[in-house]
Amino acid sequence: MKKWHFAIKVLAAGILCLLLAGCQAAADLTPEQEEQLKQQASDVFSQLQQGEYQQVADQFNTTMASSLDAAQLQTAWEQTIQPLGEYAGFVSSEITQSSAGTTVILEESYEKQGLELRVTFDKEQKISGLWMTYTDAASTVQTPPEGVVEEEISFAADKKFPISGVLALPENPEGKIPVVVLVQGSGQSDRDETIYANKPFRDIAWGLAQQGIATLRYDKRFYTYSEEGQKMASDITVQQEITDDALAALALVQQDERFDASFLLGHSQGGMLMPAIALENGQLTGGISLAGSLRPLWEISYDQNLAAAEAARDTVTEEEYNQIQNQMKQVEQQVEQLRQLDTLDLADDDLLLGLPVKYWRSLQQMDAMEAVEQLDIPLLILQGDADFQVYPDKDYTLWQQTLQSRDNAEFHLYSGLNHLFMPTQGKQDVSEYAVQSQVDSQVITDIAAFVQQYAN
Repeated sequence: MKKWHFAIKVLAAGILCLLLAGCQAAADLTPEQEEQLKQQASDVFSQLQQGEYQQVADQFNTTMASSLDAAQLQTAWEQTIQPLGEYAGFVSSEITQSSAGTTVILEESYEKQGLELRVTFDKEQKISGLWMTYTDAASTVQTPPEGVVEEEISFAADKKFPISGVLALPENPEGKIPVVVLVQGSGQSDRDETIYANKPFRDIAWGLAQQGIATLRYDKRFYTYSEEGQKMASDITVQQEITDDALAALALVQQDERFDASFLLGHSQGGMLMPAIALENGQLTGGISLAGSLRPLWEISYDQNLAAAEAARDTVTEEEYNQIQNQMKQVEQQVEQLRQLDTLDLADDDLLLGLPVKYWRSLQQMDAMEAVEQLDIPLLILQGDADFQVYPDKDYTLWQQTLQSRDNAEFHLYSGLNHLFMPTQGKQDVSEYAVQSQVDSQVITDIAAFVQQYAN
């Protein structure tokens, strides 16, 4: 649910599109019914490939249809496949069942990377959910570099959802060392925050380990438990999605006698939540925000929608642009409702900008500005000036203005780096990230210098 404009949240670098998940009870299927649903899902993929978006939308159940139309589906699909290159063929299909319904998981191969399409059907075999994400690309480096070792770990904020992760450590450290816990942006990303062939969190973890600093990175809860996430779609809070597990990860490393100082690094929405998580933990040595913001998420989402609409002006027909303008009016209306969230009588499962009101209320409880004003630990604020998802002129500047009187706040704005802190390709959409790259070494050096300064 994270990259598409027009009422679909866009702040993260991980998952690409959780459009909607219904909550219908699943029944046992015969082998014939399973094959029928697999074929139906395959037909959906073919229709998307052929641009038959209305035919797909006609298969939505009532809940799905009320939240997503053919035009929005087209936007999401075209942006998803744009960087993948030519279609190469079918890879596999499997079927799973839960109280959310029956989900067919298709993996399809393209020239540059694979695509996973999950189609969830309700008991009437109507589409109640669509989930699109990229399958992991082969990397030129699969093992840690010399001097770096990794240790698999697990922990649980909720015993129903044990989390897997990895500690990256300098080999043969002398004495205790500092550790940094990495928290991803919105979306259900893996421990490396993988997008296309890029793995920004792995780059940071290995780079810091080479400079004597440990890190903990982990798979997000609903990356591992995607089916459960679909079942809970209208009931998920930001605490369940992000902050509870981040707090559990911090507790884990803070109890580990190998470490003498702990830091929290958040990227994108993780950077936005960093002050609130740090305040709740109460034991951190320092906090680091990479492309985070002190503004409410709905304000950033509005800016992203507006920028996308303006960028489309010269690339679509007049009819399509009028449709985009109508969608922007809906976005504006919903943002205004979010600005008045405390005063409006809205149901928890009402959708605003594609997310339930319950989620927005939970996010409001983690207000970044309120938290940072109470937080007195050292802070490092990093931003790329080519970031089109979080804005240097608004978000980075707001950090500087808010923290200008503090002598333990440090700021770095990097020329030519995008939202992943990698060199920009000059684009203003997610295809920016299709070129394999690495987090700029200066970014890692600056993080290491900050950690070492305050850990000693």
